[in-house]
Amino acid sequence: MTTNIYRFEIDKGVLLEDVQESLQLAIVALQGIYGDARVRVDATWHVDESRRLITIDSSTDIGSILVCIFTEFLLREFGDDAFDVRRIQQSASKQAKGKAA
Repeated sequence: MTTNIYRFEIDKGVLLEDVQESLQLAIVALQGIYGDARVRVDATWHVDESRRLITIDSSTDIGSILVCIFTEFLLREFGDDAFDVRRIQQSASKQAKGKAA
């Protein structure tokens, strides 16, 4: 089984810490709408600090909405040139899970 993963590559001129805060804010926004339990169950993400990559699984409705909210936050806070986002397909067995803070 393959899943749709969105991979965000963050420009070196942007503090990765700030981007991670934007991700956490997007997660909080989802929790406000859908509740903590549903977000914990349905949202999956991974931060690869050494490669400056953030991946989000969009195979659930919650994951898909997280991608949209996070992308909008990045655009508004850092601008078009601060990151690149691509949809990739990945085997579900290779998928890394993230946890809400």
